[in-house]
Amino acid sequence: MQHERDSTPHRKMRGVCHLPCSLWRNGWTERTVIEERLARVRGTVPLAGEGRMKAMIWMVSTTIGGALGWWLGMFVGIFTAVSLSAVGSGIALFYAQRLANEYLP
Repeated sequence: MQHERDSTPHRKMRGVCHLPCSLWRNGWTERTVIEERLARVRGTVPLAGEGRMKAMIWMVSTTIGGALGWWLGMFVGIFTAVSLSAVGSGIALFYAQRLANEYLP
C-alpha cells in the first residue's frame, strides 16, 4: 500500500502528539495511519464463518479440559489441581484444533 506524503505540520492536541513522532517524520498523515490500521484489522479478524466457529470450539474445549483437570487434581491438592487444569486445557486445545482443522472448511 503506497502511503501518500503530506507536508502537514506536526499537529499537537493538548500537548500530546496525535500519532507517534516517527510516523510524522516519515511523512504519514493521520488518514494514512487510520487506513493502515483498518487494513490490518480487516485482514486479520474473521468477521464470520470458520474463524469464529474455531474460536468457539477452542474456548469450549479448553474450558472442559481445564475443569476436568481441576476436578481430578483436587483429590490430591490445590497445586495438583492447578497443574492438571493447565495440562487438561492444553490437551483439550490440541485435540480441538485437530478436530476443527479436519471438519471445518
